[in-house]
Amino acid sequence: MTIGQTLIINQGETWSYVYTYLDNAGNAVDLTGYSARMSIKDSLAGGNEAYLSTGADANGGTIVLGASAGTITLSMTATQSSALAGDLSSVLFTEPANRKPAGPVVEYIYDLEIISGSGAVTRVLEGNFVVKRQVTS
Repeated sequence: MTIGQTLIINQGETWSYVYTYLDNAGNAVDLTGYSARMSIKDSLAGGNEAYLSTGADANGGTIVLGASAGTITLSMTATQSSALAGDLSSVLFTEPANRKPAGPVVEYIYDLEIISGSGAVTRVLEGNFVVKRQVTS
């Protein structure tokens, strides 16, 4: 079952979000042997703004799985979150037609998938990823 969840991040801050993956009976799912991946994009057809993963291919943050506790911890360093949404200087200029207007808040979309040891892929979270732009840098 996929859960819809809006995630909010303050650009330039160290960020983490912990989600516990539960089965239909409300018990934590043992994630031993699983991997995970998450893409953050400006649109379905857009390029990755950030890619988080349990592997070495992550370029925008990390994912740590909590084995029998069923936890999935998403995290970004301050440097990684600073790279999201550019800087406020773009508010003064016209953005390309294929981008949402720049402003103090930028909204992306994301989904989070887990992959079992046998290769079965399950989407566990999806929704909007809201970046509140920083003024001080």
